[in-house]
Amino acid sequence: MDKKILNRLFVIVSLLLLIAGVVFLCISIWNGNETSTPIACALGCILLSNLFNIIRQLNNKNKKQNENELKGFGEDKQHE
Repeated sequence: MDKKILNRLFVIVSLLLLIAGVVFLCISIWNGNETSTPIACALGCILLSNLFNIIRQLNNKNKKQNENELKGFGEDKQHE
């Protein structure tokens, strides 16, 4: 899959999970029940959102390193 599309998908999923986490957090704060299910869902959504952000950043970092290696490889060939 194209890295640009993959990056956009990571951003979209991360934002949606963050919004879901905030919604579950609000439900857990203003809900009259004393269950811990909404807070657990909020924590899970926010953790997954952060995980997708980390994966996206690592993916972008690897992409930049690969581009720099390819540029260096092309320059080495020109000098030979």
